[in-house]
Amino acid sequence: MSYPEARTIYPPAAEFLFKLGAVSGSPELFLKAAFGAADLSVVWLLGRFPGGEFASALYAAFPLAVIESASMGHVDSVGIALLLASLLFLRRRSRALSGVAAALSVLVKYVSGAAILPWLRRGKLAFLAGFLLAGGLLWRAGQGSGPSPASGMANFATRWEGNSVLYPAVRRAVAELRLPERAKGLYAEWKSRRPQRPWMERVWPYFYAEFFARAALALALAAGLIAIALRIPDPVRATGASIGLLLLVSPVLHPWYLLWVLPFAALSRSAPFLYLSAAVPLAYGLLYRTPFLSSPVILLLEYVPFSALLVREMFLSPSRSRREIAG
Repeated sequence: MSYPEARTIYPPAAEFLFKLGAVSGSPELFLKAAFGAADLSVVWLLGRFPGGEFASALYAAFPLAVIESASMGHVDSVGIALLLASLLFLRRRSRALSGVAAALSVLVKYVSGAAILPWLRRGKLAFLAGFLLAGGLLWRAGQGSGPSPASGMANFATRWEGNSVLYPAVRRAVAELRLPERAKGLYAEWKSRRPQRPWMERVWPYFYAEFFARAALALALAAGLIAIALRIPDPVRATGASIGLLLLVSPVLHPWYLLWVLPFAALSRSAPFLYLSAAVPLAYGLLYRTPFLSSPVILLLEYVPFSALLVREMFLSPSRSRREIAG
């Protein structure tokens, strides 16, 4: 393990798969076979969406999908397959089943939870009932008599970072403006005028630039997810937009994280996210240094073309976008 002192962030459904691998006698073979089967399921499920034949073929041939699941052994493909199944159930008005599949997807990896608002908007009470029932049972089984399955979340949320340009920029801006120091002074003044409570002392460790930057991005994410849920009625498009926004504001963007947005980029033929999904393997150069690619060069190659394509896509008129997707 790279970080043996850190409690895992993986939710109960992923842990259940890992357990099956451990008792199989050949865990590496079992897990890679399971993740490869999930990849094939993603290919099949994409073909069930309107206009999904192209997306299915593109995903099947995309290097990122081929490398990161069956080859590298990442569990994400299982959660993505369940996510697509949930959306298909939702399209067919099987709302309770959609909720069950969505809960399983979230409990494979929390990434898909970014789309909970569009799901609830379309699935309503039946979706919520299936989601809470399946999710609650699996969460309780995963917890057992031990710590909460979410106990590793705080460590990941406050410490991990890598291959992001938005988070370092926000962190630098927060530091330059001295926001933590100013907030600390205001808090000390406010605290001095009130009766002392034990919880007041627990606030002091959070006055630092990294925490403020993450909090600012979390607030921006919450606002963006609400706006997406309100403005995009189609749950498939809203899900893709929600996950894409989550990945962009995250302080961590490992290459395999892009697998979550790749099916939706393929369905909508989104040039910026298809480019980023193709370029993100360069991020391995941030972990394993090479004499040819420095960190700034890698980030420039990833994000400058992506940003240009994203701006271009955002300023396309809706009618033109639809013509290009159809044609």
